[in-house]
Amino acid sequence: MSKKIVLCFDDILFTSKIAVTANALQIETNSINGNPETIVEQIRSVKPSAILMDLNSKKMNSIVLIHVLKNDPVTVLIPIIGFLSHVDTDTRAAAVSAGCDQVITRSTFVQKLPDILSAI
Repeated sequence: MSKKIVLCFDDILFTSKIAVTANALQIETNSINGNPETIVEQIRSVKPSAILMDLNSKKMNSIVLIHVLKNDPVTVLIPIIGFLSHVDTDTRAAAVSAGCDQVITRSTFVQKLPDILSAI
């Protein structure tokens, strides 16, 4: 497996579903959580092709994390794909402003997961 992605999610079942799809596409997954500094350190060591992030996470401040990742010289070029509730327009705007490369609704993310992962 040459491609690696980092999953920044709270939901273990959702993480498992994505890992199964990624594995079928021969993409390695790494689940990471914690505070932004810890996550950035782990992402630096994994060197993923992309980061998938739950923008509605209750445990992690995704907007701060995006800002930190996009201002770090080691992680700045790693694409971040964030997903969120379709009604959360404030978080969408904040994620884009912080530097999230792609923001999509959770339903679209689930529906198009194989295509999204294949494009990484």
